[in-house]
Formats: sequence, structure tokens, C-alpha cells
Amino acid sequence: MYEGVRVGLKDTGPGYFSGPGGYLTIIGSALILFGLIEVIKQVVKAEKREDPVVSEDIGEPWFSNITFRPSKITPTNKMRYSFILCIVYVLLIRPLGFTIASLVYLGANFWLLENKVRTIILTIVVMFFILRYGLPAMGLSVPKGIFGF
Repeated sequence: MYEGVRVGLKDTGPGYFSGPGGYLTIIGSALILFGLIEVIKQVVKAEKREDPVVSEDIGEPWFSNITFRPSKITPTNKMRYSFILCIVYVLLIRPLGFTIASLVYLGANFWLLENKVRTIILTIVVMFFILRYGLPAMGLSVPKGIFGF
């Protein structure tokens, strides 16, 4: 959202939301909104759960039982990983560019949410063309990375 406001204040177009700053602000707001919705859903689900996710062996750290297979990751940890992915996404936008960083973020989140590999690949391919060619066609400028897009 910060990037959207920064770009939007530089743009002297007809309106804030009609330019690239508006687009980035809307996308940032949507990501924050969906993130908050997911956090609330996971908290409500965790409160309804009968068996709390607590290690019985107090001597072990809480993260020792985490595996990186989505089917074995608890909902609470999925929420944590999703939040970490948001931070990594923001950090990757400048070096990789908006398009590549968005595709990495999208693929990682789809994998975390246990979507089929075919669905993940199809979504990434479609979104690549939308982000690579659709945004410039609409006159929107997004940060470019090491690949020039």
C-alpha cells in the first residue's frame, strides 16, 4: 500500500484510483483484507477445535514438529507461513519485479493452501500473461525486476 500511495502522489493524472498508484493501493488493500479474513477464520477455527495444537513434551520447542508438507501443517502454522510469505513478497518486489514476485507469492500460497499442482501451474501461467501484458496495456506501470518486467 505504501508503494501505491508513493506512486499515486507523484501521478498527476485525472484521479488517484485511475493511475498506477490506485491499482497498487487496491491490490495492497485487498491483500490486507484477505489476510485479516484468513486470520479471523483461523482463530475462530482454533477456538472451536477440541484438541489444541500443543506439544505434550514441554521440553521440545513448538516448531520441532513442523514439516514442510502442507497436509501436515496445522492451520495456525499455515496462517503464520502465509503471513511470512506476505513479508517475503514485499521484499522480493524490488529485486525480482512485481510480476515475478507476484507469481512466486501466488504459487507458494496456492501450495500452502493444498491446491492441485495443475491448478497452481495453470493459475501462474494465466496470471503471468495478465501481469506481463495486461497491466502495460491498461497503462499501469509496476516495478520492474532483473528480467526487465
